[in-house]
Amino acid sequence: MALNFSRILRQAAEITFGRRWLWLPAFLFALAVDLPRLLAAPFTPDLSQINLGQIEKLILNLGEITQRLPQVIGGIFLFSILLGGLWCVATIGQAVLIDGVRSIHQNATVERLTHWKKGRALLGRFVAIDTIVLFPLFVNLLLILLLLAGMSGSLLLSVQSRSTLQISPVVGMLGVLVLPLLCLIIPLGILAYLYRLLAFRLAAFDDLSVRESIKQTSQFIKQNLAPVLGWLLFTGAVSYGINGALLAGVGAIRWLIETQFAVDSWLVFELGVIVISLVVATFRNLFVSAWWTLGMLALENKKAPAE
Repeated sequence: MALNFSRILRQAAEITFGRRWLWLPAFLFALAVDLPRLLAAPFTPDLSQINLGQIEKLILNLGEITQRLPQVIGGIFLFSILLGGLWCVATIGQAVLIDGVRSIHQNATVERLTHWKKGRALLGRFVAIDTIVLFPLFVNLLLILLLLAGMSGSLLLSVQSRSTLQISPVVGMLGVLVLPLLCLIIPLGILAYLYRLLAFRLAAFDDLSVRESIKQTSQFIKQNLAPVLGWLLFTGAVSYGINGALLAGVGAIRWLIETQFAVDSWLVFELGVIVISLVVATFRNLFVSAWWTLGMLALENKKAPAE
């Protein structure tokens, strides 16, 4: 069945800007996913500006951190609890968006409380799906962190024992192991993103179990490869286009403030950036969610027969 992409695009836009009751779950999704990144952005160093002296200082700081392991572990534990809570909030928000868009598409009576109850009921399945599809990416990132920790430890010993930083053979060997793992981040990330999007919707549409959702997702991709790739490319273009335009605007305003106004304006500006970014992310997330949901609903025989 050929999909009418222009019709789906128009419907997704109408839902995004015309169904205000969906703005709250979309905002909760943005709050959980985008807020941590936005808060960390002002403190993230620019890798292009790092020199050898800064690397040595960073390595020494890492050495000091290792001497405060109990505090570091406690902080990581508390931070993990916070991220877990935000993850649950984002997951419920996604479930409400999926169920709400499906009701709108089917011209069913919109009962907001019912959609929130359905979102809460789907939380366990969605978290389990997330855990399974994100596990390969998690293992890959964990291996990268362990190898980087080994490299940092070797560099730390080099800095402490010599006046200048010298690269040991151990660091080179670990670096060779890190490179292929770094190359896997993008393909594993795309697969995880695709599987969670499709499995979430199949679970919500047909009340499937976690296992069946993931199994049906594989079959769905095989049977509808062209539309799925089209959705994926369009989603990437929309997301990167919006993010690029936002970054360009923020960069221009930041340059204007730094050159024309006092430094005291920095905090107000960064808070404004966070607020505007969350608003933009809210509409972006709602549009992308509606786009995928409507696209899957538009396909005939979306649920492949079980083998």
